[in-house]
Amino acid sequence: MAGAPSQTSPTGDGLKDKSAEIRCDAAGALIQAGEHKQEALAVLVDGLKDTAAEVRGSAAEHLGNLGPAAKTAVPALADTLKDRDNGVRIRAAEALREIDAEAAPKRAP
Repeated sequence: MAGAPSQTSPTGDGLKDKSAEIRCDAAGALIQAGEHKQEALAVLVDGLKDTAAEVRGSAAEHLGNLGPAAKTAVPALADTLKDRDNGVRIRAAEALREIDAEAAPKRAP
């Protein structure tokens, strides 16, 4: 329907969704589009603390995809290296390598 808003297009509204997974995906999309960067970075950092391992891993991966632009997330990612889930720890280590090689662990966790 012409003129109707798309429910799948990434907007700032996705950052406030009830689902942490949707918030992380929206944040990653918005940052890639160059929109709402600070708010989206905050959503991704919050995603690193989610109860679901998939959300924590997704947040780490999105941050890593940003490279040096996500440098403010390095302390939170470093904390994520202690996550109880091995897959999340690996994704956090990979993200750190992409963002700041000096902050990354010398070997995988």
